Amino acid sequence: MHVPNPHSLIRHLALGATALAAALLGACAASTSQTAPTVNPQASRGASDAPTVGAAVAPSAGTQCSLAAAYFPYDSNELDPTARAVLERDAECIKRSPGARAVIVGMTDPRGSEDYNLALGERRAQTAIRYLSALGVDAAHLDSRSTGEEYAAGSDESGWASDRRAEISTP
Repeated sequence: MHVPNPHSLIRHLALGATALAAALLGACAASTSQTAPTVNPQASRGASDAPTVGAAVAPSAGTQCSLAAAYFPYDSNELDPTARAVLERDAECIKRSPGARAVIVGMTDPRGSEDYNLALGERRAQTAIRYLSALGVDAAHLDSRSTGEEYAAGSDESGWASDRRAEISTP
């Protein structure tokens, strides 16, 4: 398991608390919606290169829409119907902002080696990019990266399930 330096540990703990709150909100919202909650962990810990969940995109019409994370099954980069539906809504939002750039960040739960998780995170990000592209989003405006398990906060199956995702953010 990757052990962050002390500065990264503080950032990691702040994200973990935010992710836990998001998971709890998501569990409450699950009975009415299948979309992950809109949360901005940057607001609670200052600017960094950590992913931002639920980034807002301002379409050219002047309104804003929020981007949601797509969640994956254990040890997989396959999209299930729920993840496809989330990415379809994200694609519609992104397409309303011609020229907008987005970064897709693949994330994993903490199980597995650091190298394996970085590779799996990248596969998840690339899967999301391929699907968004198939839905008409210009792939030239999409970038990917993987954090692997770096921001994983789960300690049991329900927490790990919320760690396994591809987040879409705007620079």
